[in-house]
Formats: sequence, structure tokens, C-alpha cells
Amino acid sequence: MELEYNTAREDLKIKEYGRNVQNMIAHIKHIEDDKERNDLAECIVNMMAATDLQQKQNPEFIQKLWNHLYTIAEGEINLERNVEMVSHEPMKSTDKLDYPSSKPKRRHYGSTIETMIKEAMKLEEGETKDVYVRTIVSYMKASYKNWSKENVADESIISDLELMSDGKLTYDREGKIFTPHSNNNNNRSNNNNRRNNNNNNNNNNRRNNNNNNNRRRR
Repeated sequence: MELEYNTAREDLKIKEYGRNVQNMIAHIKHIEDDKERNDLAECIVNMMAATDLQQKQNPEFIQKLWNHLYTIAEGEINLERNVEMVSHEPMKSTDKLDYPSSKPKRRHYGSTIETMIKEAMKLEEGETKDVYVRTIVSYMKASYKNWSKENVADESIISDLELMSDGKLTYDREGKIFTPHSNNNNNRSNNNNRRNNNNNNNNNNRRNNNNNNNRRRR
């Protein structure tokens, strides 16, 4: 079994948001639909706001989070807000951090996934919530694979989502859950198929040209 070490991973752009947030931002950079991409970006910013809940209603703090998201994306994301790349110093706080009073229901998913689920539970029913839940189960599946190094049935991921949300969130059990990694593989496979088709077409065209030339000579 091949283990993945932190030293082999991409450096964290802004450490206090963690690797899951950075992975999510990397994922939404490539979403073509403007509304879906911006809706997910707003959900991620709401989740990033958990680093300082007392400032969550402060417009300047929220703008700073949008700038941080844009910075983590290295400026390679199209957003509907005015954002800018920023230099960043780690957050400093004199406040004592409280430890969670209860144990997580599924520790291997990490606290970021739990925060995402809590944020999703606050959303009204509709397209934005559906997109957010789809992103959550995608990263739940990726986190599970990183933790166990084994494949996991989509049914198990959906059951865990329902457990962690106290039955308030679910996902279509007939649908397939794609991880960002599998989406990238699908894109590569599609690109390879296109190249193969183009090569086959070119080869067929050459054969047809050769046959036509042979007929003329006769």
C-alpha cells in the first residue's frame, strides 16, 4: 500500500484554512458554469469564516476572506466580486481556543467537512444547496479514500452524510459520486479519446487518398 506524505503534497497557500479548503478552491477553479462556480465560492467563504465567527457579519472581514480565496486560487478563478491578490500573515489571536465539547461522528472526514455540513444545513432548498451537497459528498469520498486507501461504496458516503447532518441532508442514491481526482481522470480520458479519434480519422483519410491515387494510376 502506497502512503501519501505531506512532504509530497502541494504547499498550503494559507495554512489556517487547511488542505480541504485549498483542494475545494482548486476544484471550483475549473467549473465552467459561472453561477455554480460563484455559488460554491460563496459557500467556501462562509466555511472559511468559521476561523473567526465573531467577525462573520463584518463586511471588511468577509472581503478579506474573498481576497484569501482568490489568493489561494492564485488569481486563476473568475468571480463576480471585486477581489485582489494579497500577501498574508498567519492570524494571531490572544483568545484561548475552546476544544470541541463533543466527539465528531465520523472523525476520519475531519472538522472541515463537518463545518461544510453545518453550513449546508443552513441553506434554503434549491440549486445552490444541491451544488454544495454535491461538493460535500465529493470531498467526503476523497477524504475517505485518503484515510483508508481503499475504495468506498457511494451508499456508505451518503449514509455518513445523513448521520452527520442528523438526517437533514441527503444525496440521490441513484447518482454517482465523483471525486475531484476522478473528474480529472475523466477529463484526461476524454482528451485521450478525442486524440485517438482524430488519429483514426487522419489515418482513414490517408488510406482513402492512397486508394484514390492508385485508381487514377490504373
